[in-house]
Amino acid sequence: MVGDARALSRTAALVALALVWGAMLWFGTGAADHAALDALYAGGDSVRTTFARIVTRLGDPDLLLIVSALVALLLLARRHVRPALLFLGISLSGRALVDLQKWWIGRPRPDAHLHLVDTRTDSFPSGHAASSVMVWVTLALLIPREARWRRPALVAAALAAGLAGLSRPMLGVHYPSDVIAGWCFGLFWILLLTWLTAMPLRPSRPS
Repeated sequence: MVGDARALSRTAALVALALVWGAMLWFGTGAADHAALDALYAGGDSVRTTFARIVTRLGDPDLLLIVSALVALLLLARRHVRPALLFLGISLSGRALVDLQKWWIGRPRPDAHLHLVDTRTDSFPSGHAASSVMVWVTLALLIPREARWRRPALVAAALAAGLAGLSRPMLGVHYPSDVIAGWCFGLFWILLLTWLTAMPLRPSRPS
């Protein structure tokens, strides 16, 4: 019964995340999206612009690829092969799927404001939002060995992913709907891969 309840709740979470992703795709770039972008945009405010440029690095996909590789190497050095492979699988395949979504959907970047950082790809979904969730949240689930550190680690990971995503409309390079879709996809991919592989993220203690 417990297993059935967990499977049901995970299925419900996956469906909810997929529905929100779809809503951001179909209803994004409308009046509400533009209004939210206007409210968040940091142009003209040097303090907010500097803050956004700093925290956006928390979601930089190229930087997070390096973080993923280093964490995987550390796990492999400790002979935690299965968690290392799952961590790499989530981050690398997730990054590839984000790029595929951008290519397939082809949503242009918002042009209502000056872009405060350079961009290389299309807008939907936000790669910074998705990558920050997939790496930092997975890392928070993976690393703490003591139960008392798990909740603070998850809070820190959520904060990092939240700030990375929020920085993108502040810098004028994403609609808020792009960011929400990125967060949803990152969580969806973590839940789906951990479920399909039936593989625990947290390394087991040596006996």
